[in-house]
Amino acid sequence: MADQGAGAAASREFELASRLAAIVDSSADAVIGETLDGTITSWNAGAAAMYGYAAGEMVGRNVSALVPPDRAGELAPILDRLGRGERIEHFETRRCRKDGSTIDVSVSISPIRDDDGEVVGASAVARDMTERNLAEAERRAIAQERRQSERREFELASRLAAIVESAADAIIGAALDHVITSWNAGAERMFGYAPGEIIGRDVSVLVPPDRAAGIALNYERGLRGEQVEQFETKLRRKDGSIFDVSISNSPIRDASGAVVGMSAMARDMTGRNLAEAERRAIVQERRQSERREFELASRLAAIVESSGDAIIGTTLDGVVTSWNAGAEHMYGYAPDEMVGRNVSELILPDRAGELTPVFERTRRGLRVEQFETKRLHKDGSTIDVSIVVSPVRDAGGAVVGASAVIRNMTERNRAEADRRMLEGQLHQSERLESLGQLAGGIAHDFNNLLAAIMNYAEFVAEETADKPAVRADAEQIQAAAQSAARLTRQLLIFSRREATQTEALDLSAIVAGIHHLLSRSIGAHIELRVEPGVSLPAIEADRGQVEQVLLNLAINSRDAMPEGGTLTIETSLAELGEDHARLQPDVSPGRYVELAVSDTGTGMSAKVAARIFEPFFSTKPQDQGTGLGLSTVYGIVAQAGGGMSVCSEEGTGTTFRLYFPAAAAPATPATPASAVPDARGNGETILVVEDEPAVLEVTSRILRHNGYAILEAGTFEEALSLAASRDFQLLLTDSVMPRMSGRTLAERVVELKPGLPVLYMSGYSEGTPSPQRASGEAAAFVPKPFTRVTLLEKVHAALNTPPATPPSGP
Repeated sequence: MADQGAGAAASREFELASRLAAIVDSSADAVIGETLDGTITSWNAGAAAMYGYAAGEMVGRNVSALVPPDRAGELAPILDRLGRGERIEHFETRRCRKDGSTIDVSVSISPIRDDDGEVVGASAVARDMTERNLAEAERRAIAQERRQSERREFELASRLAAIVESAADAIIGAALDHVITSWNAGAERMFGYAPGEIIGRDVSVLVPPDRAAGIALNYERGLRGEQVEQFETKLRRKDGSIFDVSISNSPIRDASGAVVGMSAMARDMTGRNLAEAERRAIVQERRQSERREFELASRLAAIVESSGDAIIGTTLDGVVTSWNAGAEHMYGYAPDEMVGRNVSELILPDRAGELTPVFERTRRGLRVEQFETKRLHKDGSTIDVSIVVSPVRDAGGAVVGASAVIRNMTERNRAEADRRMLEGQLHQSERLESLGQLAGGIAHDFNNLLAAIMNYAEFVAEETADKPAVRADAEQIQAAAQSAARLTRQLLIFSRREATQTEALDLSAIVAGIHHLLSRSIGAHIELRVEPGVSLPAIEADRGQVEQVLLNLAINSRDAMPEGGTLTIETSLAELGEDHARLQPDVSPGRYVELAVSDTGTGMSAKVAARIFEPFFSTKPQDQGTGLGLSTVYGIVAQAGGGMSVCSEEGTGTTFRLYFPAAAAPATPATPASAVPDARGNGETILVVEDEPAVLEVTSRILRHNGYAILEAGTFEEALSLAASRDFQLLLTDSVMPRMSGRTLAERVVELKPGLPVLYMSGYSEGTPSPQRASGEAAAFVPKPFTRVTLLEKVHAALNTPPATPPSGP
């Protein structure tokens, strides 16, 4: 029975062991047996599944094979505790799988004892905690997020409350019945009500009557759950003032989503509207400014393109980047011919060094002001230019190129040269005019003296007919006076104050007719060539003066050719345009008859040529000539309304060109001088007015001795007194007198004696009035110095010319 009992017990133990082994092997946890030094003695299926090793791979190996390097220190303390019989509960750590990955595990280790109770090993149960840990981490994260969310919501609510309270805008809460339930500080500032004054009152207290309907409509929309965004209206403050606001209405909902009230945010728009108006004005101004800038840029571009100046853009090394129409016109290159090429191609070889300093200054941001130089045209010609170079900067202010404005100065320089020449000519003309005034004044005074000398000498000669020696002396005085009279006549011609008898003349006929006289005057050693033009217009001039011009020029040429040469005289038609007239201050554009006198003589320098028309200027020895020949020519041509020029080169010869205005009338044929009638008087009374006593006395004496009765007046006062009290048949008056001219005196006298003939005396013609009789200017003027015969002829003509027919009409 005992044996049966023992067997049964053994059988139950075996079955129990078998069931425990089955439970261990089927456990999802890893159940591992090991010795106290860590050697694995058993390895269940759960361990194989968890770590990836089969039992055959791990039994006999040390458990440290499953420990990651960073956890190697865990084993020694664990084995020590097991050796002491301690149990290790739910130790969480990490372990290595066969594939190298790590897993989270929870390990419980129990000591294994023998029958004697001694610890002989350990049993470890490991559970894979990876998924649980992940879930736990996620749970903790969710909990953390919930806590953070709740904290954020709290903080947000706190911040929102602070924002609402500190907001500058009015934030107002109202119930469904329009009663105000909340009122922030912004509302208090905006409307002037404290919360205690306004909470519990209807919102209508804030609404002006004319805005009530619009406010109510938007309030109802909010109560229906609609969001009303920023509608602008007007509201009323506590003090009754009305102001602009922008309102946004939002429905207030409870936890179930039902609308339980209304939230309104109101913003004072008064300042904003003013600012908006200002902003719109600024925007408008900016747009206008941008439009103006665009228009300005367009105009500038148009100006640049239409500019007559060349405007060229270049890089800092001279490569052309822009080329306007003015540059194309100035240089002859189209833009596509020059853009990309270097501006140095426009520089003359002898000016190549100009560019370097210009670009050096430009790189330093300096402007190069108006330097004048020359440049090459496409056709190879050179042009005068004035250049201004400015640096071109980018938006940052850095110099990135150069802009050159070039003005073509060729015409201006040419005009400037012409102007200087014209100024020189004008200066010479003014100088000659000044000299002429001086010469004319001297000649006038000389003529008064010569009139007395010549006639007193004639009186002496008449009274000493029985004394040949005295008569001869008187005749010498007369001859000397005649010579002096010729000199003063030349001075008067130069000063254009010589009395002239102009008529329409055929200049070619005069040149041809004087050929024989000139041939005798210049000598046989000079060849004279006369080439008169055919069918030329007439000129208005004094025939004797024109002949004097030809003679003076011929003699001047003769003196310039002491060894012989050729003198050529030509006439032709000349059409003088603006350009020619601009360079000839004495002439205007139009038709002229040109007289050209050329010689092959010694010529003259420019310095001498500038003075040849001055009276008494001469390059001849002192005993040869008077220095009045060319000045006389100048005066005659100027008095005829023409001009003249001289072209001369030393050693080559000289050409004088004289321009006489073409006359509309045909030439007047030359007529022989008529016989002089008997010029003695028949007792007629003549009022003689002369401020020079000697001339007054000699004039009166000549007339008394030849049958005339004489009234003498030395001043205009005496003349007017005699005119008012005496009868006379002729007024003979000097043209130029102190305080009153002869013309004015004659007008005053003729008012007293209508139809009275008037005869003028003068040392020159300037200031001589128009004749009072229709017989013409020659019959009403006596040039000084006059002879007895000339005076008597002029007086006789004045007295015997019929009076002019009075003009008809009122």
